[in-house]
Amino acid sequence: MTVTVTVTVTVTVTAPTWPTRLVLVPGLGADRRLFDHLELPGFEVLRTSWITHDPREDLATYAARFARHYGLTSADTLIGVSMGGIVAGIIAQTIPPRQLIRISSCSHIDQLSPFISMFSALSAIAPLGLARYLPGPLIPQSRRLLLAMFKQTDMGFIRWACRAISRWPGAPRTQSAVTIHGTADRVFPFKLQPQVDVAIAGGSHLMVFERGPEVEAALLAQLSRANGSAGLPPRQSSASS
Repeated sequence: MTVTVTVTVTVTVTAPTWPTRLVLVPGLGADRRLFDHLELPGFEVLRTSWITHDPREDLATYAARFARHYGLTSADTLIGVSMGGIVAGIIAQTIPPRQLIRISSCSHIDQLSPFISMFSALSAIAPLGLARYLPGPLIPQSRRLLLAMFKQTDMGFIRWACRAISRWPGAPRTQSAVTIHGTADRVFPFKLQPQVDVAIAGGSHLMVFERGPEVEAALLAQLSRANGSAGLPPRQSSASS
């Protein structure tokens, strides 16, 4: 007698999960144009600019409003440069992101250059407005956009931000946090950083703008590592908002 047995096998394939968005937060005196040299192919990219501040609020209150303004969620990956890394770190304490990547930034005010700390303390009386009169032709071509962004930034916002950062208590490093730092950073000196995951040799505080391809390569490597075996998404046009 012949017995025929039919076996049905159900295979469930889980699709790779990519970050919903990469949210890029610029540094003080800059806006979304700071990220012009980062392509980040295959990802949905939100390049943010600073929102209007309230002179009476602290950095945590501002960060909460910033998160609501851009509709940030735990599915997002936050990538912050300098002050943007500080604000992203504060947001991560209440809205844990898929991944937090700080570039040329810090997790505590003690990691700031002593000279910059002194300048921040004097920001209320420092003649910041004089920067608007710096002659563009004397600035290297590669940095003229940076100067243009600074000139277009509200000086009241810069003064408020300097005071707010000087009073910031710091943000503990989260499990998903990654630090990318240049060895020649003079604002947040490399030697003062307690943990650097990716060091860019000779990278300055402005390396995200001046050495975009190297920073992008470091970012893509960290994003791939975070996605595990899923790797990176297929190449497609990245969106900006």
